[in-house]
Amino acid sequence: MATAISVSASGISVKSYREIRNELEAKFKGLFGDELDTTPSSPDGQLIDLFAYAYSEAAEAIQGAASALDLDSSYGVFLDNLGALMGIPRNSGEDDDSYRGRLVSSDTTGFATYDAMLTYLRKELGSSVTMKVNDEPETDGDGIPGHHIAVYIPESVTKTDNEIAQAIFDCKAAGVPTYGSSSGTAEDMVGLPHIMKFNRIEGSDAYFMRITITEYEEEVLPDDFASKVAASVAEWALTEYRPGQDIIPQRVVQAVYEVPGIDTVTVEVSANGSTGWTSSRVPVSADTYAVIPEENITVTKV
Repeated sequence: MATAISVSASGISVKSYREIRNELEAKFKGLFGDELDTTPSSPDGQLIDLFAYAYSEAAEAIQGAASALDLDSSYGVFLDNLGALMGIPRNSGEDDDSYRGRLVSSDTTGFATYDAMLTYLRKELGSSVTMKVNDEPETDGDGIPGHHIAVYIPESVTKTDNEIAQAIFDCKAAGVPTYGSSSGTAEDMVGLPHIMKFNRIEGSDAYFMRITITEYEEEVLPDDFASKVAASVAEWALTEYRPGQDIIPQRVVQAVYEVPGIDTVTVEVSANGSTGWTSSRVPVSADTYAVIPEENITVTKV
């Protein structure tokens, strides 16, 4: 009879009622001749309508069942079943959208990958959140014990300790311990408490930057180029540096070139503004972040 559903690598496709009826009508006439009366008021036409309706209803039901198994469109108990298969149960009071987002952020084995975990934490807590993982058995140079994860929360995050703990618990792999000087309490799907540790970053290190440029003769270098370059670099640094992110002087040139009339650029960094100037990478510890205030930037043309 009619083919109401087609299945391919891209999913399930369901024909419309009209498409199904037209196909049935063609098959009826192929069997009984083109003279067969298939108008809606005729007995054969009404029989075709009945078959088409039944086919359409069955096809839509199958499509609905398939959609319930799709993580992007699943809901209710169907979403709970998918979460159970992934090893990530729904937390107490968690709605479908939040639960789906947590499942999407996890890999196919049900345990969050580190990249997915960080993506989830930045979505829930803020884009400046960072994380470090110690996969080795020994404590690392930042004091993180072996096989622990450390989450770093900058002072711009206004969530409570328990809210931060819940976000960490919602996305971390089961059995992986957390490390940090702060902590909060998260709850699992049955309301049992779990202590999550993390680090609140309350300070920052201000660095000095010395920028030397040459003029590009085919463009007009503004008279106030020094202040414009300093402002551009300071604004760029506000979003560039996250906790634990090293300073790479060469990356600063993209902000420098926002000002026209500049040819070559040399960038040096110092921790105190008088000694130790370097154009090499400057390490920044995981429990702090770099700040480059505009007043700490000197721009010179040679």
